[in-house]
Amino acid sequence: MAGTAIVAVPDSGPRVFALSEGHGPSVWDLVGVTILLVGWACLLVPLFRARSLIPAPCLFLGVVLLGLAVVVFSVAGDVGAWWVAGVLMAVGAQLGAALVVGRVDGHQRSADA
Repeated sequence: MAGTAIVAVPDSGPRVFALSEGHGPSVWDLVGVTILLVGWACLLVPLFRARSLIPAPCLFLGVVLLGLAVVVFSVAGDVGAWWVAGVLMAVGAQLGAALVVGRVDGHQRSADA
């Protein structure tokens, strides 16, 4: 939540670098993105370790990568709010995989008890 809040707040400082004509992160944006990436890694590491529990892991990975590609191309090409669709695809696939792993892992634990 903190990373999202930092990125969402309008910035008034100079860009650290330009992603496109209309986009570029400020120092605070980079701080927020770093916080988001640390949180994302905390989700991805357990998912990667439990990948054998995910049915069709290549499908989940493909949707995540497609979503991230949509984000990159929409921001780099200044094509409006298409990045939202990419974010929703990537986040949805990751949450779906996390739910599957949680259910399977929960069923295995209850069977062991």
